[in-house]
Amino acid sequence: MRRASRLALLIGSLLGIAHNGAAEPEGPPPGRLAPSRAGFLRVHGPAAVGSLTLKERSELLEGWVVSRPLQLESRGDRAVGGVSYVLVDAPPGVVLRSLVDVAKLPELLPRTQRATLVHAEPGRQVVELTSGTALVSATYSVVLERDGEQVRFRLDPSRPAGIRDTWGFFRVQEFDGRRSLLTVAAVVDLGPGLARALFEGRVQSLILGMPDRIRTKLAPVAVARQGR
Repeated sequence: MRRASRLALLIGSLLGIAHNGAAEPEGPPPGRLAPSRAGFLRVHGPAAVGSLTLKERSELLEGWVVSRPLQLESRGDRAVGGVSYVLVDAPPGVVLRSLVDVAKLPELLPRTQRATLVHAEPGRQVVELTSGTALVSATYSVVLERDGEQVRFRLDPSRPAGIRDTWGFFRVQEFDGRRSLLTVAAVVDLGPGLARALFEGRVQSLILGMPDRIRTKLAPVAVARQGR
């Protein structure tokens, strides 16, 4: 099974934590990863799986970002990331359209310096991203696929990449008529070596903080719409 498929299967099965019991995006059919998946569940258990708790729902209503970090390891591969929830003062349609608007991605995604559309067709885009700082950056391409209330993304292995792998999704659901519940789940495998040793923790922090950045950047959009 390819590394990308293993990542998709792991996170797709572990993050069965959708609001109102909805299933997460499915990975490839279950296969050789069953023992690794069970081992991960034994170690991380409640922190990775289960519906939002009453405490987490209360924190959401108070304006906090609810986050659950994840570290996935299987057959020599290791990826970090997590799942985070936040309430956004914008309707789901506005949030979803922004997440597939290539011009907006550098503003919405942390440490993203550049986003270039490589290919587009209905419901699917290939986007080249450059992420990092002025001193250290990586360029890679992701496939974005919009499906109903969610946008999935995965590394495009056919194009040059400065990271080993990434996979995840954005889900946007109606919450109370005024706000949307945004769920961001993502994992990144930086690959072995110095990059992993130096930047893995920082990358995980950026992933978990992504919903708050999206909420902040979309707030002016929501205010402008209400003023019309």
